[in-house]
Amino acid sequence: MRERLTGNPNSPSFVEISKAADALAENFPNLINKREEGRFSYTTPYKVQELQGKIQQKNGVSNGSYLEINLNLPVFPSSLNKPKIYIVDTPENNAITIGRIKYDKEINDFHFIPARFHTGYPALKDMAYAMRASLKLGPLMNDINSNLDTTDTLESQMFMLHIAREGPLMRLEGGFFNEHRLNIPYTIVHSQHEEVDDPNNPFGRIAKVCDINFEGLVPESIKTIAIADNTASGMQHVEVLRKVVEHIRKANGNSRENPRQFLIFSPLLTHYGILTVSMFAASLGINVVFVTSSTILKCIPPERYYSPVSSNEKLFLNPQHILVNEQALGELSGKICSRCNWTASFSAVNAAISSSENELAKYGWTNDRLIKQCKFLTIDKMRELSIEPQNYISYAALEEANYFGVSDKLTKELK
Repeated sequence: MRERLTGNPNSPSFVEISKAADALAENFPNLINKREEGRFSYTTPYKVQELQGKIQQKNGVSNGSYLEINLNLPVFPSSLNKPKIYIVDTPENNAITIGRIKYDKEINDFHFIPARFHTGYPALKDMAYAMRASLKLGPLMNDINSNLDTTDTLESQMFMLHIAREGPLMRLEGGFFNEHRLNIPYTIVHSQHEEVDDPNNPFGRIAKVCDINFEGLVPESIKTIAIADNTASGMQHVEVLRKVVEHIRKANGNSRENPRQFLIFSPLLTHYGILTVSMFAASLGINVVFVTSSTILKCIPPERYYSPVSSNEKLFLNPQHILVNEQALGELSGKICSRCNWTASFSAVNAAISSSENELAKYGWTNDRLIKQCKFLTIDKMRELSIEPQNYISYAALEEANYFGVSDKLTKELK
């Protein structure tokens, strides 16, 4: 594996990569060699502007924060940039990974709910708006453009793949157009897990990637490959990227010049997924940049599937997220997954709630018990704890207040 991280064309298998990742996973926070904080402004989508106008005076521009992290991985090629992660902090980003404010008809009040109970179309819209906002980060766009040939456009040098789980739900192609008037060519990739009975495979599964429609991808021009999908183990990302790079390099006579960069848009992103994708990219001699929401999640072995919110402040821009997560989850904090069944939480609400019930049962809890506990985390209680409620007023929270006719009530509580 040591030799494979120096650009060897025989890229390692995911199981090989995972062994190296296992050795580093517990020490992940100490691999961070740079933390740089910043603020940015982003255009508020018209739907959000209209709703914000009922509780806040906005001019169509919102302010967000970000944390830029660089990793210092051992045995990493000196010819490559260190893996970089942008952690984006806006109400919509926070809603996806941490949770949001919810109006509760039963108590006629607002309270916090963890991300696993923020489901369906409202969650989908928050995720799309979250990733759209990230495209206004100046440093991120500089990283994207730095890998391009100045003689051509980003539209001709970038290709985007939505992995057909949560990837298409982000509508990242719409984000690029709405923020930069760019039509980035893209395709949808079907990848799925297949169970295996292999003592050498600790995951009990492999990723199977169907044939990819590369229409719109010009191999000799492509410098950046973007992936849109959430990341737990990183297994599906690695196999999709492997297939894409094989296609590009074969078409280019096995030249290793292109692509030059992987760009991973992953609102839910784990430390383990960062390690596996970064190591795979290094084996191919390709730089990698990640974009995620609010924090870097943990990833529980051996399956590397369930991904709780960490309590390590190095992985957050805003440490208030740790406190609100601990207040909402109590003894379950750091144990249960951030969203449980990620795909279902956006596209199949009943299945998501059922999956949550099953996971909580392992700890002697139920959905109802956890929701009841969260009812005490009202806006007033959050303020008592020095938690800023505005950080959790996402598009979904605004739309919900408008639907139930309680926007004025929300205004008063926020003041």
